[in-house]
Amino acid sequence: SLDTINHLDAAGPVIKFGYFEDIKLTGLSLSTKVGDVQLGSDISLRQDAPVMVSNFTPTTGDLLMTSANFMYMLGPNSIASQTTLMGEVVNQRILDADTLSVTSSGITTTEDDYVFDGQTRSSTLLGLGAIFDYPSIFTGWDLSLSGTWQQNLDGSAYQGLGRGEKTLTLGADFSYMGNFEIGTTWVNYLSSPDIDKNRLMADRDYLSFNVKYTF
Repeated sequence: SLDTINHLDAAGPVIKFGYFEDIKLTGLSLSTKVGDVQLGSDISLRQDAPVMVSNFTPTTGDLLMTSANFMYMLGPNSIASQTTLMGEVVNQRILDADTLSVTSSGITTTEDDYVFDGQTRSSTLLGLGAIFDYPSIFTGWDLSLSGTWQQNLDGSAYQGLGRGEKTLTLGADFSYMGNFEIGTTWVNYLSSPDIDKNRLMADRDYLSFNVKYTF
């Protein structure tokens, strides 16, 4: 978070950021397999983690995150040489927030309300994805296609998605002889902007390219 701004420095304005320290994390991970389906679950409690209050200033608080996920791999079929299906549901809940005291011009104000128009106490996200692998599509070249759907099912996500927001991500990656990779990713935000629902940006779609060489 922003700590101070010094406009009087001779070299020009100086911005100093502050970071929360001594965050305590307690976590538990579970996994099992049912037939060919891999199932998993994670539970974590973060104490003294940053929590935003209604004046859009962070304070410390406790966050509980729970998730359930699956992964299913299919062998060669009419669609691809290998298909991987996956999904996850994540819930994050603000358990409490410490009272924030701010002193300005000799006046001290306090704030501890962490539920407001831009933030709900609990939020639930859904993610679904598929990866299609095509080895040796050309001599020495492998192709991997991927698609991911992400949707905010309930509340305003602490990770940044507004209420009811949806995203679609499509990707294609070529790999040559296992050490050279080139790919592209397209991310499409499908929901319309809405300040009341914390969907603050009208156009966040983007297309990215990446190149990687391993030696």
